[in-house]
Amino acid sequence: MNITKKTIAGLLSVTVSFSFIVAFMLSPVKVEAAKAHTFTNGGVKYQVVKEAVYNEEDEVYDDGTCMVIGADKNTKKIEIGESIEEDKGDDTLNYTIVSIKKGAFKKHAKLTTFTLLEESKITAIPDNCFTGCKKLTKVELKNTLINKIGKNAMKDCTKLSYITIKSDKITKVSKIGKDAFKNTKKGIKVEGSETKMSKKYQGFVKKRGAKNPKYVKATKTSSDDEEDEEDDSDFEDDTEDAEE
Repeated sequence: MNITKKTIAGLLSVTVSFSFIVAFMLSPVKVEAAKAHTFTNGGVKYQVVKEAVYNEEDEVYDDGTCMVIGADKNTKKIEIGESIEEDKGDDTLNYTIVSIKKGAFKKHAKLTTFTLLEESKITAIPDNCFTGCKKLTKVELKNTLINKIGKNAMKDCTKLSYITIKSDKITKVSKIGKDAFKNTKKGIKVEGSETKMSKKYQGFVKKRGAKNPKYVKATKTSSDDEEDEEDDSDFEDDTEDAEE
């Protein structure tokens, strides 16, 4: 059989083209991740964790969940409650606020006060949450669910003079991260749910970097009268524990 150079070149061209097509089909296809759904309300920025879904039976949107991720640069005071609304024009969506992102307010230049309201569902203050907020003077954690404060959470907040922790769930010092209160204002005042807790947290705050912290005496209750007789076994001074 007579095969010309032209025929051979044609066969080679077809072979190369076919190989390229096969290689392209077998190569992994990069799929760009969907951009996270974010919105701002009252100067605070939120990222949706679970979308609010329309319930056709009840003809309403079921609540979603979201996390706090930051604040506008001019925001001075922040209050976080149980939920937040997003205005979608014809609809208003509701989201339960479940957490705060690490470093959410790090080096915010104008933030002066931060409050978690009693109804808040947030359980932790994350690492680096307020690091370097030079104008921050007061942090009030009024809800009773907080069980952890992350490392460097309020480090270098040089004007921070008052911290309120109403939760009794921080039962040992290892639940507060390393240097969480380093370089806060000397003599920072620490307020708990009662005087006994104020004293307990005063010690924890000192071990996490605060200089000469002072406890705030709570309104006197019957439990305070018996303070010296109460068993503090539920609260451990575990400085030697591994840092969380």
